[in-house]
Amino acid sequence: MNPYTAQRIALADTYLPAAGPLATTNRGFHECYNHLLGETLDRLGHAIPVLVMLHDDLHLSAAGSRQYVQVVPEHYHQLKAVAHSGFGMQLWLMTHRAKVLNETLRSQLQANSEVLRQSRAALDCLPIAERATPATLLDTSLGFIHRIMAAGGVETELVEEYSTWMAPHVMKLARAAVRLEIDALHEATDRWRRELGESMWRDVYVVLCGTHQPRYRQAASQYFDRVLGEHPGIGAESEDRIVFAENIDELDGAFDLLARHIVDQQASTMIFGYRGRLQKDLLADVATEYLDQILPTGE
Repeated sequence: MNPYTAQRIALADTYLPAAGPLATTNRGFHECYNHLLGETLDRLGHAIPVLVMLHDDLHLSAAGSRQYVQVVPEHYHQLKAVAHSGFGMQLWLMTHRAKVLNETLRSQLQANSEVLRQSRAALDCLPIAERATPATLLDTSLGFIHRIMAAGGVETELVEEYSTWMAPHVMKLARAAVRLEIDALHEATDRWRRELGESMWRDVYVVLCGTHQPRYRQAASQYFDRVLGEHPGIGAESEDRIVFAENIDELDGAFDLLARHIVDQQASTMIFGYRGRLQKDLLADVATEYLDQILPTGE
């Protein structure tokens, strides 16, 4: 059993109730659950192939071996940084809208200009085909700074003009970045699918690790929805072979979450006849019924 799971299992003794026969019953439940969890973990990466998207890499665990490939290239982060420079400029303008420039604000603008010029020079490391849009965004942002300096203040009209101009250019950067990611994802996934063979591929699970709650229609999630023929949705109840791991940044944690997901689905199918029932709060439906009594909507 992996260390991440072992650490979580050790916490079971701290769950309430703390003492008495009900505490013994509760511990018995967790012992049975953890036994099934251990059996499932033993199958993950062996009989059950698992893909894990962790940071910039896609990992494959299958037949007892692991391999990985970087699917978010450095160029992706460079394009993202340029987009952030545009957003940063926008936030600065929003903060200081309608203000007359004093020495502090002039110094800030001069510092921003220097950063933008250095960033512009750094674009030489990008492939030629990917330079045009970030160069335009940085050059135009510099131009706006010069106009603000010349006007002696952050005029509201300039703020609104920059906002209108920036949005489509940021989306062009986003389009270029997501193509880099999806192309690399598709190349690695397609190759591994051929290596595994269709009989083993039918059992594959995907875990997408992130530091934030899952974004609606996140790029990698959309990609694997299509590859695995899943039906996209919002929230854990919609997850089947694709699972989002929030705030998990290690493979052991991803495997622990996936094992719990599989055990919960199996138990849910046997108890409720619906594999996704335990992927929403067990109290959800009865809570709605009771709230309809004490706080009916529409009143």
